[in-house]
Order: sequence, then C-alpha cells, then structure tokens
Amino acid sequence: MKLKDAFVLVGCPLSPTFRADARTVGMLEAWRSKNLITYYPSSGAAEIGYDMIVSFAKRITPKPTHILFVDYDVLPRSNTLVKLLEHDKDIISGVYPTIQKFKLTWCISREEQFKLMEIEDLPNNPFKVHVACNGMMLVKMEVFDKLEWPYWRTDYGNGGIKTGADIYFCEKAKAAGFDLWVDPKIKCGHFKMVDLLGIANTYIMKGKKQ
Repeated sequence: MKLKDAFVLVGCPLSPTFRADARTVGMLEAWRSKNLITYYPSSGAAEIGYDMIVSFAKRITPKPTHILFVDYDVLPRSNTLVKLLEHDKDIISGVYPTIQKFKLTWCISREEQFKLMEIEDLPNNPFKVHVACNGMMLVKMEVFDKLEWPYWRTDYGNGGIKTGADIYFCEKAKAAGFDLWVDPKIKCGHFKMVDLLGIANTYIMKGKKQ
C-alpha cells in the first residue's frame, strides 16, 4: 500500500512531563500531510498512552486505515513509514536495539518463551515473530475492530511484572489470528538517557569503596 492510498495516525505516547526526543518529534512532524496526522497523548504509562491513541483513532473523521505507534525515544528514518506500508501487513514493525545489563539486543522475540533476539541473529528478510517492537509498530485499524479492550495490560505477580504490556498485546493479537511481522531492514535509533555517575558508583567504584 502507498501512503497516498492510506490515512495514517502516528501516535507517540509521552510521559506526564511531556518528555520526548526532539529528533523523534521533528521526524514525525516532517511526515505530516493530508494523509497523515500526529497525536502525542501524555499519561503515567505507555500502555495508557497506546490506548488513548486507539481511542482517538476511533473518534476522528475520516477514520484512519492504520496507526503507527512510535515511542518517544525511538527515531525512525525518513522512509520508515513508507516502507512499513509497502508490506500491507495487518501488523508489522521495524527493529531497534535495547540494552539490559550492558548487553545489546533487538526488541523482538522469535521464540514463544520470550527471549530478546541477539544482535547478530537478525535475518535479512521480513519474518514472523512472537513479540514485535511496540515502539515502532504499524497496525491496521481493522485489528482494533476485532480485538476487545484492553489492548495492552501489564500483569503483575509476587516477584514483580509477570507479563509486560507489549507481550500482552502481541499474544492477544496472535490469539485473534493476526501474524506479527518484522522488517529487519527498517532499523530505528533508540536513545536512552542514563545517569553516568550512577553507573560509575554502582558498577565501577563499588569494588573500590572501603
């Protein structure tokens, strides 16, 4: 599908302080046209922001054909939306790296038992996954016509988070018969603000403290 044949709502959920990477907002606003509008809801949790985006899409006229979800710290390329639309999939995402315990991985999982993909394991061609990147995900509006609310939910257990909101959405979509696709060539930036002093104190200076 071409952008000229679609009407896309680009939704970027923000924190209560409206914090966002200026590069991300600048790119999204550069896309604005008669076939695309942007929406930046502020909430206390990303999953609430995602729900606000879907609710907004259902109220506006004309009704969007697609929603592109973009996290405020994920930077798409100028052609990211065009490339995602060309696949004409119900749900498709790009990829971006994340870091946990100083290890870089991709924000996707091909395994049913959730496991982030190693950087070197990324295929060259589009492929299906069990969990896709919610922070750069294009979804046809008809998906939300078939799913029941809530679309995202964080489930907690005794030890903390049991199922994250992203995993919840992906599992719900798959249960409804939708495939989750990823285009590995659509690589996006992912910017994280970190406290370097905190890292130094916790991981470097800790062994030197008396």
